[in-house]
Amino acid sequence: ALAKNFFKESQFPLFKAITNIIASAVSTILYHQEIIENNRIKSRLLEITEDITTSNTEIDLIKVIIEKIKPIFNFHDCGLFVLSDDGKTHSDWAAIYEDVSPSEFNAKIASVSENIDHNNTPPEYFINKCAKKDKPILFDFVDLVARFPKYAQIDEIGILEMNYRDCLVYNLKSEGKIIGCFCINALAKDFFKESQFEIFQSVTNIVAIAVKNIITNESLAKVATIKSVEVELIKKLAGLQDWETRLLEVNKILQPFIPNSMFAVNFEINDNKYPVYAFLRTGKNEYQTLLKDDFLRITKLKEEVFTVKRSNSLQGYDAPFILQGKSLEGYNKNDAIKEQICLHFGFKSNFIYGIKLEKYGKVILAFYGKTETDFNESHFELVKSLESTLSLVLDR
Repeated sequence: ALAKNFFKESQFPLFKAITNIIASAVSTILYHQEIIENNRIKSRLLEITEDITTSNTEIDLIKVIIEKIKPIFNFHDCGLFVLSDDGKTHSDWAAIYEDVSPSEFNAKIASVSENIDHNNTPPEYFINKCAKKDKPILFDFVDLVARFPKYAQIDEIGILEMNYRDCLVYNLKSEGKIIGCFCINALAKDFFKESQFEIFQSVTNIVAIAVKNIITNESLAKVATIKSVEVELIKKLAGLQDWETRLLEVNKILQPFIPNSMFAVNFEINDNKYPVYAFLRTGKNEYQTLLKDDFLRITKLKEEVFTVKRSNSLQGYDAPFILQGKSLEGYNKNDAIKEQICLHFGFKSNFIYGIKLEKYGKVILAFYGKTETDFNESHFELVKSLESTLSLVLDR
């Protein structure tokens, strides 16, 4: 009003009643708008379900999430943490493919996001918390950094300096089993609202179906891969008598499936007749053959000492194992030959697998890598599946 004391106290009850009516009307409008918006989102989810569940590869799925799911929540980026079969490690599918991440730290994030020890990590924390409540949970990156300061994705890129705050998470489940978790991240506190949680839960359940399908398809592909490698080994090694040629061919066939910087083969018996062979990768399809004399030069050991130490070290290879980083350094303290080889070439990981041959005793296959994450359980499973074929072709 333009006049003082224009409104009378006697009008207050009527004004209050009118205000309540307007408030009720506004609440109803907002409620219906929320219903309309949720129905619109649900309709949109139905439209994109087919795209998500028919994704054939990890990168196909991530692209669908970025193109179709991101606009619903307007998140900054996301994490798709998938557990290994044994639950001991996890990989962030959303990070290991650099071209689908908006971060300028793509390569750095990708390098610390695959086959990560699951114990005492944010994904383990997420999964346990979500499993107890069986609903999406909102986490704060400030708290996550305080709890897990050494987790690679946090430690390597300075997550708080990049203003990460909200992290909304729900578990990926298939047939009652938790296979990982899906999280969406924001650069502001309280960015995600509780009204979005139900939609996010539905989205995650759809994503879980796709993840399970991809894992199943990859498992079937592995079987096909094993069959093709078996055929290739038998075909390529048929008639080859020279050890160097045969073993180099084995490495070339295995290289696409077990990428390595050096492949070494040791025979447990007949040491003088069958010296160590190693193939150092110098290019995409180029290898340098290293024999005993080369390792005598690298280790600076006399031949008699080298033979004894090599024989002693081979006795410890009774079961397959993978050494990475600190575990490799620790093992090497008791294996002077391996220690010098790793120091000389800068190897940070080592995958060992022994195979018994009828004619030549045990043969030790040793794969060396220059990063700590070069080898994992899938490589062990592949060689295990190929063991009988490798034994056959090497025993000829």
